[in-house]
Amino acid sequence: MLTQELAPEIVQEIDCETQRYLSEILVQENITAGELIRGLIRDRWIMLNPSLCASPTLRRLNSKQIIAEFLHRKCRSQHY
Repeated sequence: MLTQELAPEIVQEIDCETQRYLSEILVQENITAGELIRGLIRDRWIMLNPSLCASPTLRRLNSKQIIAEFLHRKCRSQHY
């Protein structure tokens, strides 16, 4: 499963324990590896660029996006 979603060179660098964690996260959150990676990269980028997130408008947009993603995942997980 993981090898289908991730580039082979990434999978080769992940140890067995981390692969197990990744599998559990994907199942519990009902998302793809790509969705998880995009979210992690976005979150890390926001942490590294806090001044870009200082405006109230941007904070509201980020909050709305986080809530929308949560509801989307929750809705998808209830349909399975």
